[in-house]
Amino acid sequence: MAKDDTKVVSGLNPAMQPKRMAMSGHYAPGKNPNSHKPRPWTAEAKEKLSRSQEWLAATKNNTSPRGYLSYSQMQLYLKDPQLFYQCYIEGLQQFRTDRLILGKRMATALENGFDEQRDPMIEMVMTFMPSYPLREYEMNGVFEGIPLKGKLDGFDKEGLRIGEYKTGVKWTQGMVDCHGQLTFYALLVKLNYGVLPNEIKLHWARTQKNPETGGIELTGETKTFLTKRTMSDLILFSKKIKEVWKGVCEVGAFAKI
Repeated sequence: MAKDDTKVVSGLNPAMQPKRMAMSGHYAPGKNPNSHKPRPWTAEAKEKLSRSQEWLAATKNNTSPRGYLSYSQMQLYLKDPQLFYQCYIEGLQQFRTDRLILGKRMATALENGFDEQRDPMIEMVMTFMPSYPLREYEMNGVFEGIPLKGKLDGFDKEGLRIGEYKTGVKWTQGMVDCHGQLTFYALLVKLNYGVLPNEIKLHWARTQKNPETGGIELTGETKTFLTKRTMSDLILFSKKIKEVWKGVCEVGAFAKI
């Protein structure tokens, strides 16, 4: 069959031939023959993988009930070691107060962008709460062999900004400046990025007790507190972390006897 006949039968325009060759896996003029090869790992990606592997290894090399330490665990253990045992070993469900229920509902609404019950007060307050690129962002880290885990209400990777949402009757600048949860998160940022966060803010929605129903409700008032953490703050807080970690590991070891 003649060369020209082949082109007619195949129905291919000669101008399309380079594309056909490229699709069939052959080299096409003007194309990089190595373009299909995977890109090499960046130093940042390798470091992230290394931190992840270190954290997973640390979670398997201890006797704590969860394998890692979170701020909520720290808070409960420092408040009542016996209650910690009952919750994390025996599976006791903690009593959920109206304050905790409202706080959880507010957090869910902020994450979803609306309140499931379409409460006008909650949705109004939401409009005054600043947003962050990442919501409910999980961050892990290993501090002196201790695996730490946190879930930040709001986080901005580019600006290294932490945002925490709180409800309650009262929050002051002094309370925010010494709040352990924010120090815990600042330590996680330091472990992951090598520097302290550039900005830490706590966004507060005031609550009050309804005189008629006795329940907790939002007042509509909001306020944002700006705070910071220094290396001295992290060093002091790390002592508490090591103290609590030793205790929760002892609790876990005792439970396995």
